[in-house]
Amino acid sequence: MRAAAVVLLVLLGGGGLYGGFSYVAAPDGSRMGTDASMLPSWLPGDYLLPGIVLLIAFGLAPLLATALVLRGDPRAWPAVIAVGLALVLWMTLQIGIIGLALPPMQLGMLALGAALTWIGEVGLSRRRREADQAAS
Repeated sequence: MRAAAVVLLVLLGGGGLYGGFSYVAAPDGSRMGTDASMLPSWLPGDYLLPGIVLLIAFGLAPLLATALVLRGDPRAWPAVIAVGLALVLWMTLQIGIIGLALPPMQLGMLALGAALTWIGEVGLSRRRREADQAAS
């Protein structure tokens, strides 16, 4: 589970950094091939805010979770779960708010979020079981 978590988190983190920096650098969406007209009306007229969210939540947070997993930190599996759930929520809101008809990228990210949540749950269960065995 550890290796799978690391691989998926690093891929997500790299993509989040790339997308986040791209939207922050070009808030009109031109670097990512998107158009500000795709955004809901309640958001400011560009991708700056979504870019910052991408950068932090799906760039930095997955890389922090990766570091925790690699160190064997007790907070690692809850961090993996949090990143996975955040990604599921982000994709669900993106599909629902923007009204995307489930394009492949959003479906892939939704699956990645579900996979990270599941991996985190399995890792956390194993850690708890090992702690219980060590205590007895």
